[in-house]
Amino acid sequence: SNLRTEDEVVNSITIGADDYLTKPFRPKELVARVKRLRQRLGALNQPVSTKAIAPDDSIETLNFESIQDIELNGYRFNRATLVVTWDNGRVRLTEREFSLALYLFCNTGISLSRDQIFQRVWKRSDVTNGRVLTTLMYRVRMLLNLTQGGNVVLHPVYGYGYRLDKRDL
Repeated sequence: SNLRTEDEVVNSITIGADDYLTKPFRPKELVARVKRLRQRLGALNQPVSTKAIAPDDSIETLNFESIQDIELNGYRFNRATLVVTWDNGRVRLTEREFSLALYLFCNTGISLSRDQIFQRVWKRSDVTNGRVLTTLMYRVRMLLNLTQGGNVVLHPVYGYGYRLDKRDL
């Protein structure tokens, strides 16, 4: 973040940040912090390396597209087949559904804006029809059982976007 004062850091952590880095940050430190956060979430089954970070050091450029097979929150994602499996389910998704689901799972517990999702999944931010995203979210929610009855729940964040949360059972 560009915020550098102690008060700004404390405020960010107080309102829910799991960790905090200031710019410019060191890629190896970022990787170590991401690994630790993923361990705390119980989701570390895929090694993360500094090679996954683009030269511009942007967190948005972590290369999740290079991940071939990963397990997050009890769901196993296989990019080669676009198949997602979990305790009592298995489904083959379209490329866009798979990209959206993987992006949501890699950001469990983080509220993602509609613009962030459009930029990551559609690789552009000028999508004018918001129903496209709403419909795709509905499909992913139903296909992967991301409802109140499941272990992982996809919530809309009013006026902002969406958030995927792991339920405490």
